[in-house]
Amino acid sequence: MPRKKSIGGRARGITVTSRLLREVKKANANLRNLDRAREYGTYASRRLLRNVVNSKNIRYSRKSKNRIRVKNMLELKTPEKRLILKDLQKFNKASTSSAIGVEKTRSEIRKQVAFNLGKNKGMEIDDADVEKFFELVYDEDFRYFADKIEDSEAFIILKEVEKRNGGKFELGKLLQKHMTLNSEEARNAAKNLYEKYVKD
Repeated sequence: MPRKKSIGGRARGITVTSRLLREVKKANANLRNLDRAREYGTYASRRLLRNVVNSKNIRYSRKSKNRIRVKNMLELKTPEKRLILKDLQKFNKASTSSAIGVEKTRSEIRKQVAFNLGKNKGMEIDDADVEKFFELVYDEDFRYFADKIEDSEAFIILKEVEKRNGGKFELGKLLQKHMTLNSEEARNAAKNLYEKYVKD
């Protein structure tokens, strides 16, 4: 009985390395497009770049066409590749990885925050406030209070302290209208929040 011919040119299976290379290429294209639209370092790209700068396994240069490059790809262990892959996939899938998505998200957040602020204090907000609010939503110190008194109310308090040029004691005073700050954890969260988002 004649032997069957072997199948030539069989495609290699998808590996973590090949998926990582694909996501790196896609992320670099997204970053270049955001840069052209002057939206570089906003929303999803801000979180990605923060992780990239702190990673010992990634080389980053804004001046390069390929801003993100994985160092020593062949030497990296699979778990390390998976961590990088997870960050890149999260960025590439985010609506704010594109300029159109950034503008849409900014518009939606502005409407949401403006409605909540207007309903409570009649404050007006600008793009800088929207950026700050978006970043705050993912901040663990902000979440400590927001989970107890709602995102918009916690943001209103920060804006009020900023408006009054108040200090961390002013922040604590306003927060205490909604909750107690008896624990060291609460006091530390309030102090950190003031240092990061009011003092500067």
